[in-house]
Amino acid sequence: MQNKLIIRDARAEDAPFVAWTIAEALGVEQSEGFLAAARREDTIYSWKFARVAELDGVVVGCQVACTGADYVRLRGRSWMAVWEGFAESYFESLPLESEADEYHLDSIAILPQCRGLHFGKELIMDAVRIGETLGYKRASFVVDASHCALHEYYKSIGFRDEKRMRLGYTDFIKMYYTIKNEAAGDF
Repeated sequence: MQNKLIIRDARAEDAPFVAWTIAEALGVEQSEGFLAAARREDTIYSWKFARVAELDGVVVGCQVACTGADYVRLRGRSWMAVWEGFAESYFESLPLESEADEYHLDSIAILPQCRGLHFGKELIMDAVRIGETLGYKRASFVVDASHCALHEYYKSIGFRDEKRMRLGYTDFIKMYYTIKNEAAGDF
């Protein structure tokens, strides 16, 4: 019998896994700030904006995603919750990863022992479907430009490059997925 992956909305008790996801996606050590941000309801890193993948009742992956409007409204507050010592004005001076009219895919991570099983693709496409349900024509995110294999993977599932951008000390590539939206007449 093959195990079935279930993707569901995260719950408050999933906040530690959401915090791990954010740190893992950023490639940094998790701090108390990540957990605090995941427990809050007013950051883009909140459990409220997360969907988790469960296999046999065990959470094995997570995707944090929100509307572009939520991203634009909450990004400074969210980053301040995670990165101590910076003023909100610094974060507000950085380029936007997503625009208000896009569905924003933020952090995604799969447990190391479950990688390569397509759970990441399932979570990404789940987020795209949510964006479609909400009426968005595009889903977007940024990928670290030095992560060539990851960049190629995203291209292989239908994402396209839009532009390069610098956030802090890191170069990123903004990528987008064109959502076929029946309400928008795209079918």
